[in-house]
Amino acid sequence: MAITTHIDRAKDLTTFTATDVLTIEMVMPLVEEFYAGETTKCVLWDLLNVTKNRITLDQAETILYLKQRYAGKKGSGKTAIVAHDDFFYGISRSMAMQSNLQGATYTVLIFNDLNVAYKWLYES
Repeated sequence: MAITTHIDRAKDLTTFTATDVLTIEMVMPLVEEFYAGETTKCVLWDLLNVTKNRITLDQAETILYLKQRYAGKKGSGKTAIVAHDDFFYGISRSMAMQSNLQGATYTVLIFNDLNVAYKWLYES
């Protein structure tokens, strides 16, 4: 039950890689720390090795609202969420749609393939 963070300044990319069980208590401190500090333009959430998702839709929306609070500080950017679990994929998709509909300065898209996500992050 862990999330590791890797920052690649040369690529302007922060990667969060989660394994095992995923909870809101694990995610929120990382999201808060990321947006309160020096951010990167590209963010990748690799959830392919999550075996159990314990984040509800309401909790996912809490993450979205936190991101909006820091939107002016972060400026524009892209967040790719990569997941294969149908339930989590659905929650992530809902977050992405809400984020994009609410005029956020960053774009969130959901993928089930890391290579496709990386390619999208660096498209113009």
